[in-house]
Amino acid sequence: MAQSKLVQSAHRYRAPIRGFTLVEVVTALSLLSIGTIALTGTFVGTTRAANTSQRREVAILLAQRKMAEFRSTPLAETGELSGGFAEPFEDYSWRALVEPQREGRLLNIWLKVSYQSKTATSTVSAITSVPAEQP
Repeated sequence: MAQSKLVQSAHRYRAPIRGFTLVEVVTALSLLSIGTIALTGTFVGTTRAANTSQRREVAILLAQRKMAEFRSTPLAETGELSGGFAEPFEDYSWRALVEPQREGRLLNIWLKVSYQSKTATSTVSAITSVPAEQP
């Protein structure tokens, strides 16, 4: 009989079960999923902003190059000029308006470099003056 009491008391005492309940696991996975979605959204937004910034920087550099070209070669004509850029910048284009100043010794050049993004056309503008070609 003493042995049966010992067996009965051993069955009554059980060590606490270690581990997580199903509710805890589901809650943890839900929080992890929400955090991952938020981080993914941030990553996509950051990548898009970096791409937009890079395309704008290229447009600014192309505008500077075109302005240097206008300054280094005498312009014989006034009015509107336009064109494109060589590879790998063929998706960028430029338009310029060349007008003489009142005194006639300088030409004002308004330059716009445009490029197409996924949603809209973006433009970078620059203005300079160059000496007019003397006859």
